[in-house]
Amino acid sequence: MKVFKSAIGFMFILFVAFYPINASAATLNEAQLAVKKAESYGGSLKWQMSVERNNGIRDIDMKLYNDTKTYYQKAVTIVSSLKSSTAKTQLEARLSSNVKQQIDKAATYIDALKVGRSVDAKRLELKKRNDSLIMNHETVILYNNLSAEIKKLDRVVSRVYGKPNRDAFREKFVNPARFEQSRIIYPVSAFIELERAKQEMAKNEVNIDYVLDRFILIDRFLENVEQESIYQNIASNLHLLEMELAEMNIFEGPRVISVEMVEDEANMIRVLFKGQEGVPVEEAYYEIEIPFEVGKNSVIGFEHGGYEYLINIYWNEGQFGGLFAHVTELDSRIIE
Repeated sequence: MKVFKSAIGFMFILFVAFYPINASAATLNEAQLAVKKAESYGGSLKWQMSVERNNGIRDIDMKLYNDTKTYYQKAVTIVSSLKSSTAKTQLEARLSSNVKQQIDKAATYIDALKVGRSVDAKRLELKKRNDSLIMNHETVILYNNLSAEIKKLDRVVSRVYGKPNRDAFREKFVNPARFEQSRIIYPVSAFIELERAKQEMAKNEVNIDYVLDRFILIDRFLENVEQESIYQNIASNLHLLEMELAEMNIFEGPRVISVEMVEDEANMIRVLFKGQEGVPVEEAYYEIEIPFEVGKNSVIGFEHGGYEYLINIYWNEGQFGGLFAHVTELDSRIIE
C-alpha cells in the first residue's frame, strides 16, 4: 500500500512539472460576466452625457464615472488572462466600444464642463466692469483672460462627443462669453492703443510715425464705442496727446487754419491754410468718408501743395447753429 501511494505521488509531481496549472487564469464564463458588468456601468455613464435626455448640461455622477473605470480595468485584466481565441477578441471589442469609449467621452465632457464654468466666472467679472463703464488696465487684463479661456473652451468643446452636446456647451458658455467680449472689444482696443501712444511719447526720442499710427487706430476704434463715458474719457486723453505731439512736431508746408463743413454737400469739407506772402489764405475742398457727428473725433488725411497732412477734427455745435470743427494738426510733410 505504501509503495502504491508513493507511486501515485511521484506521478502527480511529474504531471505538475510537465503541465503547470495557471491558478490565476479565468474561465470564459467569468470573463463574460466581468464584461457584462462593465458594460452595464458604461451604459449608465452614456446617458449621463445626453443633453437631450437630461434636458441640458448637467454634472456627471463622479462615483458612477470612477466605478465604471474600476470595473472596466477588472474586466480587462480577466479577459487578458484568457487564451487567444475568437471569444476573447469579441470580449475585448465589446469592452472597447461599450465601456472604454464611454469613459473617454465622459472625460472630455467633464473637462469641457470645468473649463466652461471657468469661462462663465470670468465672463461675470468682465460684465461687472462693462455694466459699471470702467475702462482701465484691470479691465484689459480681465478681457484678455476671458479671451484666452474662450479659445481653450473652443478646443475642448470641439472634442465633446455628439453635435447636440457641442451645441449645448456653446449655447451655455461660449456664446454668452463672446457677447460680453463683443460689448467691450472696441473700448479695450482704443485703450490699449492709447497706452502705447503714451509710452512712446514718454521716450526721449519719439517715433512720430508710430504715434500717428496709434492715433489713427484709436480714432477708428472710437467710431464703434457705444459707451458715452468711456468714449469721452479716451477721446479727451487722445486730444491731450495730440496737443502734446503738435508742440513737439516740426511741421512743413502751409499750416491748417480751420476746417468747415460745406453746406448741402454730404461729407465735403473746406480747409483753410495759412498761405505764403502775397496769398494770405489758401483753401481746398475734400470729400471724406467719415460722416460728420457732433461730439466725435475724426482723424483724416489729405494732400495740399505738395504736402501730406494728417489732422484730427472734433465736431461740435456752433453757437449760432451748424457744426464747428476743433482742429489739431498732427503732421504735415513733403510728398515723397
